[in-house]
Amino acid sequence: MNKNSQQLFYLFILFCYSILINCRPFEFEAALVYSNIYADWDKTIEYLNKHLQKTPDDIEAYILLGKAYGMKEDYPKMNQAFKKALFFISDSLASHQVFKKDIEYLKDDFWCYAFNKGVDHFENHRLADAGMEFNNCIIIDDTRAEAYINLAIIEESINDFNSAIEHYEKAYALDSSDVNLMVYVGELYNTIGSYQQAINSMDKVLSRQPHLVDAIIQKALAYDFLEKIDKAILYYEKALKLLPNNSDVLYNLGRLYYSSGKYMEAIAQFKNILKNNPNDIETIVLVGDSYFSLGEDIIIELEATANSDSVKISDMKQTEMQRQAKEYFLDAIPYFEKAIQMKINDPDVWNMLAIAYSQAGLKEKAEKISKKEYTFPAHLP
Repeated sequence: MNKNSQQLFYLFILFCYSILINCRPFEFEAALVYSNIYADWDKTIEYLNKHLQKTPDDIEAYILLGKAYGMKEDYPKMNQAFKKALFFISDSLASHQVFKKDIEYLKDDFWCYAFNKGVDHFENHRLADAGMEFNNCIIIDDTRAEAYINLAIIEESINDFNSAIEHYEKAYALDSSDVNLMVYVGELYNTIGSYQQAINSMDKVLSRQPHLVDAIIQKALAYDFLEKIDKAILYYEKALKLLPNNSDVLYNLGRLYYSSGKYMEAIAQFKNILKNNPNDIETIVLVGDSYFSLGEDIIIELEATANSDSVKISDMKQTEMQRQAKEYFLDAIPYFEKAIQMKINDPDVWNMLAIAYSQAGLKEKAEKISKKEYTFPAHLP
């Protein structure tokens, strides 16, 4: 007996059976045969639709119809069928609760199936297919955060940051216990230059966990990018209290102190970096530059008062200021020397070193430095 003959035989038996014992309509029984025996979902759908035209309030038929559409991965129509079933389910009838559980089970089963397919595609670098499956998960059940997160990861990997942020935020709305997710959203906002949005996002996080250091850092970075220096310094200082040895925070804080003219504060941060990384050439130069700037500021002030008729300083104070300036230039010299010894290719460093020697009264060394003839001592900071 070929397949078509076998199917007709089963349908004939069902037809006779339904007439003899007055059981469920023939169309519904036919749908069961096509689903349970043949897994022929097109025929299952065909007979269920015929049945529902006659019996439009059959909960079980809608559930089976939803399953059939799910097996065909037509999840929007699956949801429509389940929605119809739920419309006819009465909360007051205990017997109807099993229908709800059936729908929940089927949706979970299809969600897991689509999610696992998405993971497999992602692991094999089929990003478009992975994205489609995670979107299917959201169609099946839009109350589960995992699919939004995985979809966002894919979007981020293709630099679609706005969509990634949207899906991360939806995931957080569904699972607000994961505050680190919103911290990451703040980081993405900073990445795409939406600094005020980063601040707003971190404010939400910090309202729940005021000492979450990663959120504090992202807020500091946003203010830093916005060039709101005082606020950036405030939040870097807060972060530093929680992470006292974090080199990135130390560097950013030192950099902002430097740009604000707070050179001694900058030097303190930069020296803390050098304790753990003594050969960080950029930081070495910044320490030297900070000492150099302290000396330069004093020289500028002395020159301004010398040319002013209204502002005068005593000879004693002038002598003290000159001594202090010389000391700052002397402090700068070893850092510039070390940077040059480490082969830094920056003419500004050579120039500052020559000026530092000159201002410190070491004219001969200044001339040799300007000619690049000076041999540096072995002992450097």
